[in-house]
Amino acid sequence: MQIVVIGNGGTAVSRSGRCFTERHTAKFLLDLARSGLHPTFVQPEVQLRDNADLYDGELPAALVRALPISRKRIGDLWRVGVALMRARLVYIYYPGTLPLVVARVCRILGKPYALYLRGERFSVTGHDAEVFRDARFVCCVGGIGDRVRGLNSHVVQVQPMLDVGRDDVHRRDLTKRPPGPWNLLFVGRLEVAKGVPELVDAAECLLARGFPFRLVIVGGGPLHDELFCRYGNDPGAPIRVLGVIDNKAALYAEFEKADLFVLPTHHEGFPRVLYEAMIKSTVIVTTFVGGIPGVMRAGIDCIEIPLKSSTAIADAVASIAVDWTRLQALADAALRTVLDVLERHPTHLEAVVKRFPE
Repeated sequence: MQIVVIGNGGTAVSRSGRCFTERHTAKFLLDLARSGLHPTFVQPEVQLRDNADLYDGELPAALVRALPISRKRIGDLWRVGVALMRARLVYIYYPGTLPLVVARVCRILGKPYALYLRGERFSVTGHDAEVFRDARFVCCVGGIGDRVRGLNSHVVQVQPMLDVGRDDVHRRDLTKRPPGPWNLLFVGRLEVAKGVPELVDAAECLLARGFPFRLVIVGGGPLHDELFCRYGNDPGAPIRVLGVIDNKAALYAEFEKADLFVLPTHHEGFPRVLYEAMIKSTVIVTTFVGGIPGVMRAGIDCIEIPLKSSTAIADAVASIAVDWTRLQALADAALRTVLDVLERHPTHLEAVVKRFPE
């Protein structure tokens, strides 16, 4: 059996020829290999030194055949074409330019393909609509798949691709929280699209108001160096920039220390960090974009904030911090939400293996 997986990110190649991609995708590919599906993985090649925090999962050549493609190598297109012809299923991370092209090729060739909705920047008309209609099935996380149910009846909501389980549950009694500054946390890519500028402006606003807090910013990306130069990593400072935390235990320790997790993102499929916050009973303040409204319930398991508003972030943090009863209710409901997702939905691997052509 063989499956070709078309990514919508990048594959980094070291000088020695080792291939790397985002670690959750790498784990999924390794799981496919161990299930006997012999995955071939196709993505554009990128320089390993660029955005190194994005490429933290190695693709062992013995288990995953990686085909990083480059515009400079005409032969790459031939190799991808051969792989598509030999595949029993083409599994496409969608949307993206390469995913759209491959999906259209599959339609022309009559090659079975399926989709994994990984972002919200797609249309339900035109070429996108055609791609959705002909897909064998569509996997999604959160409620983002609701947009395409009218085009494809085989939409499967799956568990997020992350290391979260019942063993990670951290229940809190917020009435026993020690006095002191409020602990705010952001985890994610440090870029404009994640709402990081608004978050920092909101923190400056809270400082000006005299609101007692400490904000920890975790992640790498294009804004990291600028933020680190401005705020540094002083444990006693109100704003700290920690950079990327690869160790799961160390990352989850930050969630457990945080009172509020703030995610002012501009667009998403469904962000993994929300599941991580929920499993640790960390109260969530977030925008409602992409697949977030399909899982989260404003005022029940999170606090909703409008898009691109630093004032709204500051107001939400300052107002919720005085209502202990509401904080406890939000934390408890968020934990129930993530446990419900883990119980009701199959893993990504289970969904694909179950629907693989016989």
